[in-house]
Amino acid sequence: MEYQLISIYISIVSVILAFTSGILALIVNNRSAKKIQDLKNSSAKELEYLRCELKRAEESESLKRRYSLPLLKTAEELHNKLNDIVSNHKRVLKYFKALSQNLGAIDSIGKILTSPTKVYITNILFLFARYFAIIESIKKELGLIPLAEARETKSLYVCMRRTVAVFFSGRLHKNLSIRKPNQIKYQGRILEGAQTIIGESMFRRNDGPYECISYYEFCAKIVSDKDFLQCLSPITTLLQNLEVVPDVNKNIKDVDFRWAKILFFSFFLRELVEEIDTAQATVLLTEIRKEVKAYLEHNPFLKENLAFFKKTYGGG
Repeated sequence: MEYQLISIYISIVSVILAFTSGILALIVNNRSAKKIQDLKNSSAKELEYLRCELKRAEESESLKRRYSLPLLKTAEELHNKLNDIVSNHKRVLKYFKALSQNLGAIDSIGKILTSPTKVYITNILFLFARYFAIIESIKKELGLIPLAEARETKSLYVCMRRTVAVFFSGRLHKNLSIRKPNQIKYQGRILEGAQTIIGESMFRRNDGPYECISYYEFCAKIVSDKDFLQCLSPITTLLQNLEVVPDVNKNIKDVDFRWAKILFFSFFLRELVEEIDTAQATVLLTEIRKEVKAYLEHNPFLKENLAFFKKTYGGG
């Protein structure tokens, strides 16, 4: 009898153990299946992320290839033109006397060709406007591609941003008593929205990448399109009757800050060229760097403003 009871107990325990083992195996299998599925999902997400990163890198590289050369060429040409203004200002600044009247009197391209003054002023206006156009085209495509995340493209973006921020930021002339009544003019200010309008007015309309009009097309638009000429007015205001102003001390009232803006803009253009192509930058003339250094030594408080400006737009 006892033997039969023991056999029954053993059978019951065996069934319980078998059932428990089955339950445990089912739980383990479910957990393993869930873990495997989680790994698959995680791998799929990582793969999709890598695909997106690769696509973004390809688009970024394509954008850099498309715009780096035009940006380099335009920045270099504008830098050299401004270097000419700074280095030969006694000869050059006479071209900016009565600038608006000279532009308004142009009613044919022939009048530009036969006048050294009109050739010079239309060329400098073209270089300014073309630079704003290229910056604007890059900004429009940057809205689609987050280039600024990569270290090297962020550095390029910072250099590019500083060149245009020179004109709309108030950091550089902080604590100065700017000449009145037209303070925007004497601050050397070209508002960011005005830069956008100038840049967009230089686009050639097509279905492909943004393209800038040629110098001939630019001159033709000056002759035929008064609205286009009006779009350029912030640049003409910056250059109209421009003079060398060596001292902008805080104790001086009615400061004309435009000459300082030209110097700083030229300086940041050179930094941009160096960022795009260091080898190319070595062949640029070095007068601008010397002029800026001398200007800061003559106006020491501007060093603080310049440091503040650089920190605001991308760090020191």
